[in-house]
Amino acid sequence: MSPRIFLLEDVFDKDIVSIKGDNARYISTVLRCNTGEPLTLLDNRGNSYSAVIVKSLPSEVVVRLTGKDEDIKTELPIDITLAQAIPKGDKMDIIIQKATELGVKRIIPIVTERTEVRITRRLNRWKEIAISAAQQSRRLRIPEIESPVGFNSFMAEASSGIIFWEKSENSLKKVIRDYKPGGSITIVIGPEGGFSDEEIKAASERGFQHVSLGPRILRAETAAIVAVSIIQYELGDLQEDN
Repeated sequence: MSPRIFLLEDVFDKDIVSIKGDNARYISTVLRCNTGEPLTLLDNRGNSYSAVIVKSLPSEVVVRLTGKDEDIKTELPIDITLAQAIPKGDKMDIIIQKATELGVKRIIPIVTERTEVRITRRLNRWKEIAISAAQQSRRLRIPEIESPVGFNSFMAEASSGIIFWEKSENSLKKVIRDYKPGGSITIVIGPEGGFSDEEIKAASERGFQHVSLGPRILRAETAAIVAVSIIQYELGDLQEDN
């Protein structure tokens, strides 16, 4: 399979495309692609294009478009928004990488009452991780990575969804029956210390249903991956009848 590169510039109306900057260095230096080798270019609007390299230098890679790929389906049939309380260390890097691989459409880092990380300058890094993971997993779109926002501000803009809480007695399997493929779902994962009772009350007032992921206490990064995987199985393209 040919390497996949997202080009966010509007260049796909041309036969010959010039690629510069980080993408050119990545193609020529990291991937070591040479003249005559194939590439797949993506416009982040759901379209994929076949191309052949006609010049490969660290400063510029020039390609010739050879066709538009059809009937490629790597995006989920349901739009998943993951609102994730920012964990300590580099755990958010892992969450963004795996959530991207699993097909999440949008990731919103949130600061909760028990979040220890309240200021971060890692937004650009998170976006780079999402691009890399989207290319690796053969997605057609890069998930949106939004700027961190406070829990109350997030809830003021939200309308409904699922919030994961270790004290909940509600089953995810039952709650998820209210959602259908083709729609959208917002899920909220807490920090290492979990959500406060006040935050769960505020979420409930905004139409969120609290559910548990079982009797074991999961790490924040584990909870995110498990929750998205379950929803992917129930409502995405990993369903049994697919």
